[in-house]
Amino acid sequence: MKIIHTADWHIGKVLHKEPLNDDIRMFFDWLEAYIYAEVPDVLLISGDIYDFANPSNKDQEMYYSMLSRLAKTGITTIITGGNHDSVSLLNAPKPLLKNFKIHVLGGIDENLEKHIISIKNKDGNLACVILAVPFLRERDLKTADTADKMTDDIDSVSLAVKSYYDRWVEMAQEKFGNDVPIIAMGHLF
Repeated sequence: MKIIHTADWHIGKVLHKEPLNDDIRMFFDWLEAYIYAEVPDVLLISGDIYDFANPSNKDQEMYYSMLSRLAKTGITTIITGGNHDSVSLLNAPKPLLKNFKIHVLGGIDENLEKHIISIKNKDGNLACVILAVPFLRERDLKTADTADKMTDDIDSVSLAVKSYYDRWVEMAQEKFGNDVPIIAMGHLF
């Protein structure tokens, strides 16, 4: 099984007053060519699709154009939101994108099982399970069972993040068994 993992596209980024969209387009051209050449099974994109939570229409067009190109390759694509991304903006086209084998999880879904995505090989057999974890915001980490224990220190935040990942691993093992590889993708800082 071949997997490509990318992150931090930061569409719309300006560095020292220079827009980086031409560089991002070159990366997209390279990525598409690489997918056609290597024929991977899955593309993982771990957050910070955009550089701003409210990207320009031009930046959104660049993103959707790339998703269209990815759909044409036939690759299964899993996208999670990052700390720069708007959860609702990424999630808005979810139902449509799923028809093109593009799974989007902009933020934590109430149903945690939606973050567990099974990947089949070319023979149709289960090859691995992806834990698609978006950036965990403070409101996600301070759930009812952890809020009273959490302080603002790094250790308590790390423990809360670990708790989420542990829960998804347990859920995946309960559903698919212990012999299936589990790949956790996430966006942290």
